[in-house]
Amino acid sequence: MSDTRRGPLEAGTSAEWADEAARDAPGEATPGEDKARRQEQLIDEAVEETFPASDPISPASAFPPD
Repeated sequence: MSDTRRGPLEAGTSAEWADEAARDAPGEATPGEDKARRQEQLIDEAVEETFPASDPISPASAFPPD
């Protein structure tokens, strides 16, 4: 995780994961860069890396029927 100091309620939370994701984002942000275009590119990449929306949900249940 990052070396950023966090409060006791923030340790091991999504705040640390967000810091790592930002640090590991592809490419470097540069001064004067179009931030909206960069954000769209990052979102497009994230969507491409997710499973297809056409995948069916699992009908199985963790609990037996009554």
